Amino acid sequence: MAQPIEVSYWLYILLSILFLLLGVSIGALYYSTHVIEIEKPTIIKETEIKVIEIPTKDNRADISLSEKDRAISDFLKEVAEDDDLLTCSGEEFDSSQVQISRLGLFKLIKTHRDDAGEYQVNMDLKVKYLDSYTQEKCYKNYEVSIKYDNDREEPIIEIE
Repeated sequence: MAQPIEVSYWLYILLSILFLLLGVSIGALYYSTHVIEIEKPTIIKETEIKVIEIPTKDNRADISLSEKDRAISDFLKEVAEDDDLLTCSGEEFDSSQVQISRLGLFKLIKTHRDDAGEYQVNMDLKVKYLDSYTQEKCYKNYEVSIKYDNDREEPIIEIE
């Protein structure tokens, strides 16, 4: 039975270094013999560019940020007060575990032409319910209608 020939690791190291040096030298010779020529760019014609701002038409109603923030804040207050809104998939949550994930449609409806401050807000909300580790546990979609009236202190909130 023939004995396998043991090759020392030094031979493998020496061969690796030789192949590495051979590769570097071939690469250096290749790139040193090829000349890359860069053409000088020519200017065909100089033109002046004018920037014209075109106003874009926004199809959404003119909604101030305060009206949107007020509606969302009133909805979250209603969620904190209503136990049915704190329940998702049969599990009860604390009001601190309820967050708005997405605001879909937001529509502002002014009921009076004067500046009495009476208006109605319709919005579609996607609400997420978090577990104690701040990970999403459950989602629910709501259609919310909030009516603001100067004669009433609290808004009238309808949630579907």
